[in-house]
Amino acid sequence: MWHQISSSVEHPTRVLFCYDYFMDTKTLYKLAGISGLLAGLLFASIQFIHPEETLSALTTTRWEIAHVLNVIFPVLALLGVTGIYLKQAKQSGKLGFTGYLLLVGAFSLMLCFGFYEAFIAPVLAAEAPAVASSIMSILDNEPGPGFIGEVYQLNGVLYLLGGIVFAIATIRAKVFPFYASGLLGLGVLVTLGAAALPFLARPSAVVFSLGLSLLGLALIRRSDTTSA
Repeated sequence: MWHQISSSVEHPTRVLFCYDYFMDTKTLYKLAGISGLLAGLLFASIQFIHPEETLSALTTTRWEIAHVLNVIFPVLALLGVTGIYLKQAKQSGKLGFTGYLLLVGAFSLMLCFGFYEAFIAPVLAAEAPAVASSIMSILDNEPGPGFIGEVYQLNGVLYLLGGIVFAIATIRAKVFPFYASGLLGLGVLVTLGAAALPFLARPSAVVFSLGLSLLGLALIRRSDTTSA
């Protein structure tokens, strides 16, 4: 037992939370790959069904569906990105680890905002519309109540930096196909242009989603090969 635990320090992709006791590495990588694949498909789908971000939309069925999916997406993305990182941990080095941590922060905050939008915002829209409207103003770069505006901006920064750094590290590691990690990075770069051209916001998310799905698919296919 001690040998397995100590070896995890030297080979982080081989043992995670002593999972050799519960499930083999190949199966875990496949599950992580499936999570990444589904996360990308979900995030892309959300872009096509997401309603206008107005106060009246908060109580619609379309809003509820889109934002319940927005809660599921970051959970799957966290699992998928973790598997993708562990598969290339040695090759991607400190740059890959940095990008991974940034994306973990971004997806964690996305989960928090997604939970609010799915389950709390509709209630506020019906019972306290002024509060809901104030919080929604952060989407227009307004500060909103408390520090919520700053946290929302932090989420965007983590997503942009994490996506770019992780994509570069993955390209350099050469464990996964260039086109998959390239699309991931391209999606983030296009997001930068959305500040000046808002209509790019949805397409950029679709490109990012495609890259994430392709990385997840590649992880499934490489799950039985030797990792870092």
